Amino acid sequence: MGGMNKLLNKSLKRFTAYAGIVLACSIPVYYFAISELWQYELDEHNIVLTPEAGREDTFLIIGAITLLTVFFFALLLGGFVWLNRKISRGLWQPFYNTLKKIKEFDLSSLKQVEFDTSKIIEFEELNNSIGKLLDRNVAVFRQQKEFTENASHELQTPLAIVQSKLDLLLQDEGISSGQSQIIEQANNALSRVSRINKNLLLLAKIENQQFLEKQLIDVAKAL
Repeated sequence: MGGMNKLLNKSLKRFTAYAGIVLACSIPVYYFAISELWQYELDEHNIVLTPEAGREDTFLIIGAITLLTVFFFALLLGGFVWLNRKISRGLWQPFYNTLKKIKEFDLSSLKQVEFDTSKIIEFEELNNSIGKLLDRNVAVFRQQKEFTENASHELQTPLAIVQSKLDLLLQDEGISSGQSQIIEQANNALSRVSRINKNLLLLAKIENQQFLEKQLIDVAKAL
């Protein structure tokens, strides 16, 4: 609700400043209009007042009208604030529900996010767009996970078979020393390929957060 409160407070400050300016500008207008009306009523009824009495009555009327205006202005502002907060909570609640579910979303769980249905068209379109985006991300993550699992079995098995065949050739007494060196070099290269494959698979699993168990390690002590 913090973002909504900031947005609401900013709007209320602008509205209050605008209303204060209008109220301040209205006081001279009140004074001029009531003075003219007061003088018209006196002239119509042939009433003559001293300048002091006229000013006193005029200030009294102006003061009463100003106080009433300030009272109704405060009442209107308070009602506007209460109504605006109530409407804003109802309007923005679907957005914060969506935001909460996005924060709780875990890609490694491979679970789809179900957003609440909103009567507001904009929020409903937002939920649909975010839902499609998350579904695509889940599908891509699932494919990457399946690839790493398949690669771990499909690649390591042929490499192990080839390496075992080379070891058998090395044990054959009928091969020459040159052939033995070639087989040894091929065996070393194959061992490097096997290690690289294991390291790449390990990096892929780390990147995809496939290790559920986590443990704190003291690096200084380990070194």
